[in-house]
Amino acid sequence: MTQSLENRLKRLEGGALPHAGELPHVAHWPEDDPHEQARIAAELAARERAGQTCIVARGGENPLDALVEHFI
Repeated sequence: MTQSLENRLKRLEGGALPHAGELPHVAHWPEDDPHEQARIAAELAARERAGQTCIVARGGENPLDALVEHFI
C-alpha cells in the first residue's frame, strides 16, 4: 500500500471530513418566491467569493441530479 493511500485511509478512519470549501454547494432555486431567491442569491455570491463551487437546481429539478450533472 502506498503512503498516499495509507494517509487517505487514516483520514477516513479518523472521521475527518473534507473542508466545506472543497465540496460543491447545491442550492434549490424556488421559481415563485422572490424573497427566497434574493436570500439564496446572496448566499451563493458569498460562497463563490469564498472559493466554493455552487450548483443551482431549478424548479422541480432534484438537487442531487444537478450535482451529478455537474460532475458528468
